[in-house]
Amino acid sequence: MKSIDRGLIVLGLLATASSSQALVLNFDDVVTSSYVSLPANYQGFTWSANAAVLDNAWYNTNYGNNIAFPSAAKALFNDTGQATIAAANNTLFTFDGLSAAFWAANNSSWAYASSTLTVRGYLNNVLVGSSSMNLGAQFASMSGFAGALDRLEFINDGTAEHYWLVDNVRLGTPGTVPEPMTMGLGLAAVAAYGRRRLKASA
Repeated sequence: MKSIDRGLIVLGLLATASSSQALVLNFDDVVTSSYVSLPANYQGFTWSANAAVLDNAWYNTNYGNNIAFPSAAKALFNDTGQATIAAANNTLFTFDGLSAAFWAANNSSWAYASSTLTVRGYLNNVLVGSSSMNLGAQFASMSGFAGALDRLEFINDGTAEHYWLVDNVRLGTPGTVPEPMTMGLGLAAVAAYGRRRLKASA
């Protein structure tokens, strides 16, 4: 009987749970030994102009750095220091966070380093959420925010020709809401388990 009770409670919790599926954009599959424009339809997203990908070894060699990209090979950057880079998708997604740094020279800030990065998420052109962080030469993590999205914007510190680097953009699919019948079955199973526990203790 205990095994049946356990089965009921597990089924009930599964029936009422939401689902999420992770996607990490690390840009390592973009072929370049220096830097190159990101394909406009990369990973199912429509990317705005001046989204570009940078090779880690080339970056270190040409700018006197000793900095490891989190994904170890490539990172996204805003070519020409574009203030805003956008990525849109017809399939809804969530923003779960990323890693970011400024474009460094000799492992330090310089005239072209963006001091901050802001990520804004939209659904049907309505702002859903926003995260901001101060940038350093080494990559650090930015937290995401809740809500279904169809567009992200990556924004520098507001100064022209200020560059940021972004890696491991973590995305998910919005949790599915159970249908009323499914939710009812799940709650009924949990309730049945509770009643049996009460009878057993009486």
